[in-house]
Amino acid sequence: MSPFYIGGDPSDRGNIVRYNYFHHIGKEDRLVMGVYLDDGACGTTVFGNVFYKVGTYGTVYSNSGSDNIVKNNIFISSYGPAVHLKSEWYDFAKDAVQAYFGPDGLYRERLTNTVNIYKLPYSMEYPKLKHFLDLLPDGKTYAGMRPSGNVMEWNVVYDCPVTLRLTSSYAQFDSLHNFVTDKDPGFVNIERQDFQLKDNSVVYKILKGFKRIPFDNIGLEKDQYRDF
Repeated sequence: MSPFYIGGDPSDRGNIVRYNYFHHIGKEDRLVMGVYLDDGACGTTVFGNVFYKVGTYGTVYSNSGSDNIVKNNIFISSYGPAVHLKSEWYDFAKDAVQAYFGPDGLYRERLTNTVNIYKLPYSMEYPKLKHFLDLLPDGKTYAGMRPSGNVMEWNVVYDCPVTLRLTSSYAQFDSLHNFVTDKDPGFVNIERQDFQLKDNSVVYKILKGFKRIPFDNIGLEKDQYRDF
């Protein structure tokens, strides 16, 4: 599982996971993720987070989602891939297609009854879902089965075994302008897990668009109500 999970409704769009410190989540022999975008979760932005020793199956893992943006994060010593996308409908969930996309399927219920992607205001708010339920020319598969619009960019990937893993047919994730390194990119103090980047970090030279992550301000407020 994971500390952040969303799934099962492609209209759950617009969520932002921002400025968090995820660390020591899972073990090398466990199936664990950091941010888990399950069953077609779409339109989530993962921005400005620091991940340290998180996830074996994907620090950020998407199960057939589209339009998910992973940007300006720092991945450190992940147990598995920093980002992993599986196209589940062409893999382990191929026998469940009708249960989701068919006439009485979960997606069809949520996209035409819970909300209606063909009518206002949802047709305007979620234009990319307009063709999600369209049957493709083969008469067996649907447009929403094929992930699209996913982007991984401006991330720092340090000491991770895999940067991006794509599993099964039609898995799509554009990887752009990421800095992948096995050398300290300029953290204040790795041993003390102070992952604030120094002002002279090489990251700011290589990734011109990288925004400073306020690592010192992440976490619970330190006040009189805390006893730890």
